[in-house]
Amino acid sequence: MERLIEQQERAKKDLYIDRHIGINNLIKYFERIKIYPDYIKVDGEIIKNIHSKKENMIVLETIIFMAKKLGTDIVAEFVGDKVIQDIIKNLGIAYSQGYYFSKPEPICGSPR
Repeated sequence: MERLIEQQERAKKDLYIDRHIGINNLIKYFERIKIYPDYIKVDGEIIKNIHSKKENMIVLETIIFMAKKLGTDIVAEFVGDKVIQDIIKNLGIAYSQGYYFSKPEPICGSPR
């Protein structure tokens, strides 16, 4: 039971932004839980084309602005190459994940 409560508390402090979330939903989210997330995880559909789609860059810059105001870190998903990683780094995003770093691997001891 204690672990379940801990997981629920953790879920309240994580925020995952994908291409379908609206700003109104974010406002309602923060009003409801009264806790700001430790990090915001940005969906790969936003990240993977930031070098070629102006709209994706605008969305990402808006997320960065919001995260700074909240004092929240950002995790960029789907970083597939050095070009995207360099853009992410230059924008001030400290955390990223994707094939540029490593392909997914099974957890040790888990069945394949």
